Amino acid sequence: MKKAILGLAGIALVATMVSCGNKKGTTKSGVDYEFFKGSAGTTLQEGDIIELDYNLKVGDSLLNSSAQQSAMSGLPVEFVLPENDSANYFSSPVPLDGLYLMKANDSAVFKIAAPKFFEKIGQAKPGWIQDGDFISWEVKVLKVSAAKELTEKRSALRKINADFAKLDNGLEYKFETLGESDRATQFNDFIEFHVLQKIGDSVLGSTRTQPGGQPAQQQITRQPQKFDLSEGLAMMRSGDKATFRIPVKEIFSQNPNQPRPEWIKENDYLVFEIEAINVKPGKEFRKEQEEKQAKAQAEMEAQSQAAGAANIQEIEAYLASKSITDFKKTASGLYYVIHKEGTGSKAAKGQTVSVNYSGKLLDGTEFDSNTNPKYKHVEPFEVPVGQGMVIKGWDEGLQLFSKGTKATLYIPSNLAYGPQGRDNIPPNSVLVFDMEILDIK
Repeated sequence: MKKAILGLAGIALVATMVSCGNKKGTTKSGVDYEFFKGSAGTTLQEGDIIELDYNLKVGDSLLNSSAQQSAMSGLPVEFVLPENDSANYFSSPVPLDGLYLMKANDSAVFKIAAPKFFEKIGQAKPGWIQDGDFISWEVKVLKVSAAKELTEKRSALRKINADFAKLDNGLEYKFETLGESDRATQFNDFIEFHVLQKIGDSVLGSTRTQPGGQPAQQQITRQPQKFDLSEGLAMMRSGDKATFRIPVKEIFSQNPNQPRPEWIKENDYLVFEIEAINVKPGKEFRKEQEEKQAKAQAEMEAQSQAAGAANIQEIEAYLASKSITDFKKTASGLYYVIHKEGTGSKAAKGQTVSVNYSGKLLDGTEFDSNTNPKYKHVEPFEVPVGQGMVIKGWDEGLQLFSKGTKATLYIPSNLAYGPQGRDNIPPNSVLVFDMEILDIK
């Protein structure tokens, strides 16, 4: 169970309003801090690269540490400070609004009550963690590489050269074209780019020849491994064209158990020919993606509602053709017929209902059943009601019935699988379910 929390230790993205020089205090994210070396300040900036030691604990139990991570990766623990924003208080090894108070060589402890921590991250507290426990981070900042200095260094290297030059991580590069953008790229930006990857004369892949020919999108993250391409991408600006390469002998030397194929020559290079279409700050990119998703969701919802309205006419025509008059309709557009009334209270939100069912389309085509051996799951189906575990028509319909009820649901597609459909259910289909409520608990 302890492993479940390893990835929860976090990063907070809100600057803490404290006066410089404080040894103790509380961040906006609700984390208490105490400095043992140094004091709270505001010297760090977005994009700074932080190398640190830390221990994550619950009470006296060590859950994670930089030493464990370094032992697995063989590399120091470092990351690029993200934007100081309130959207993500806890999503990285150390609470970020606490880390933003530190500078190189500072050491501090950050602590928060366990129930409060899990409430803030929106997850249930594991049973092995007690209400009286505290989540704590023991942190020492070993090194800070200033974003401004790194950007200036990369900008100085960004120029057209006849021959390949080499970055500190070993990646070789050559710029063919420089775009007109004045904005220097930073880690955590998102880059949209076309890439052709090859070894020698053999093309391994190209975004332009893939279906649709769409450019790739990638966040530029700091990776301390040798030859990592992110160091090259961080040099590029919108409109740039550059070639990056890695000697294949270096790649295979790092993977001794993987033999070099005969078609790859010892002195070949793994080559990336890249054209940067656009580079955007992370916040701007995420906002655009959220707006696109919201627009797509709104369009899908409009289509779903329109299909649902058409489905109502289909359902009523079907009921009339079968001379079914004892139906009822809810405000959402769900139709139902009770063939046998049950006894006791109706199922309520949060209760678990055990049900037998058969599902079909309006034309009589059966697509699922837990009473027909054909579908290989002949057993009562148990589902918690009102929890979004089933389609909306079921969630609503099950709350209309008590134990022992036999009924039929007529569900328009906007309360079922909508314009996407599912498996053998066509898009915008009305679903008909004959069901019997076996138990409610």
